[in-house]
Amino acid sequence: MLSLGPSVLREAIGVTNSLAAGAIACAMFLAATGVQFALSRLTTRTHLLLSSVAAVVGMVLLGLSVTVLPSPVVFAVSALLSGVAQGLGQLAGLTLIATRIHVSRRAESNAALNIAGYIPAAALPIATGHLADTWGLPSAVLAFAGILGLTAIVALVVVRARTGSHPDVVEPEPVAAERSEQRSE
Repeated sequence: MLSLGPSVLREAIGVTNSLAAGAIACAMFLAATGVQFALSRLTTRTHLLLSSVAAVVGMVLLGLSVTVLPSPVVFAVSALLSGVAQGLGQLAGLTLIATRIHVSRRAESNAALNIAGYIPAAALPIATGHLADTWGLPSAVLAFAGILGLTAIVALVVVRARTGSHPDVVEPEPVAAERSEQRSE
């Protein structure tokens, strides 16, 4: 959303004011941060579910904003929901690392989470830009929204099915050195 926002606003919606694009991008980041504070007391499972729902609705609104409802308001709501989805997804991922990964493995787990998140986050807008050159911006944005929306639906189903009986916080097992230290005491 951040990468495509200015082009969508200018070419698909007709908003040429750069301040509007910047304000929407800022609001998206504020939504990502604010939702983390506002919903921090919920379970990680709930964070993941809400993140998926926000992403699906955000992508539906993005698709509508480049087709039948070319409105800056619809686009802005789409961006805000995308920020909410990103913020809750990141909160869930970092919470899982903090609660389920032993302290000696958290740095590499965090790196793996970032790689797994940011490579697709970079590749998809680049691919969308190339598609826009060939298919036109609305079609490319619809493909972008479709891929992200479908991914969020799959995540929603998987999280719902696979985490229903799991506890939210699990203490990680101590590593071998800590085990031997505990036995000697």
